[in-house]
Amino acid sequence: MGSSTAFGYEQDNGSIRYLLTHEFSLDEIHPMLLRRETPNSYNLPNTAISYNEYFDNFEKDTTWRILYCLDGTIICKKSTIPGMFKFTYN
Repeated sequence: MGSSTAFGYEQDNGSIRYLLTHEFSLDEIHPMLLRRETPNSYNLPNTAISYNEYFDNFEKDTTWRILYCLDGTIICKKSTIPGMFKFTYN
């Protein structure tokens, strides 16, 4: 298991600004998903240049990768489960 969670926001240019935090369980992440926020939305110090870089270069100590997409969907990937979860809220 990893020891951190990444929360990212897709940018207009296709890059992703993200924050690495301590590890959260899905139950802890769910309320943040409903509000499309992170534990500290004002400090996103990291940048991935693309969607592929954000998800393909999974750090071995990262359990969850959360991506808030511009189209309103939310993509979640857990390092120990193949595939991704895609959430949409109306």
